Amino acid sequence: MLPPLVFILFRSKVKSEKSIIAIIIYSFLILILLNLSDFIETHRSYRRPYYFFYTFTEYSFFAFIFWKNIQRQGFKLLMIFVSICFVVFQLIYFFTFKFRTLDSIPIGIETILIFIYTIYYLYEQFKNPEVQFINRSFSIWLVLGIVIYLSVSFFIYILANDVPFDELKQYWFLTYLVDIIKNIFFAIGIYIYAKQFSKKNFQNHLPYLDIDLPPPHK
Repeated sequence: MLPPLVFILFRSKVKSEKSIIAIIIYSFLILILLNLSDFIETHRSYRRPYYFFYTFTEYSFFAFIFWKNIQRQGFKLLMIFVSICFVVFQLIYFFTFKFRTLDSIPIGIETILIFIYTIYYLYEQFKNPEVQFINRSFSIWLVLGIVIYLSVSFFIYILANDVPFDELKQYWFLTYLVDIIKNIFFAIGIYIYAKQFSKKNFQNHLPYLDIDLPPPHK
């Protein structure tokens, strides 16, 4: 709930940024899904649609954040095409593949695609001579939160179907830890955007700062 709480504090300043709105909607949906996890464990017939929707939600919102902050239109069109292919694959996997503990294959593909988007996003950022420092770019904090979360949880999710459940439980806390780190980074990104908005708004309301002063009298 950390990103939504920070959003509430700075709502008037950040409500127009679609990336942040996506983060807030994503946070609420994931919170609901996590609270349903105990119910899913006792009603195993719902596990397949539950994890399908979880992976779909995660990929959709993460991909949208990259799509919103990547500049090149050609790559954005490619992202749309690849995302459609990913959803089609998810549906095929849902109806045809045998499901055990997790939908590890879709999660693996999701992670690889997000890493590709991350590489291109960073390429654009570093190629731009006017790139801002990390403490002034809110989107970099969103990206860092996503990458750290996926990097650590990737191997746990991939091995979930091949490792005994009791052994897997010993390392599952790591997914919660990186989830917390992800939310902290999201909250920092929201705060930085609100700070930039305040600074820009302050400058726009002081037009006299741009007035050319007459030359001093000799």
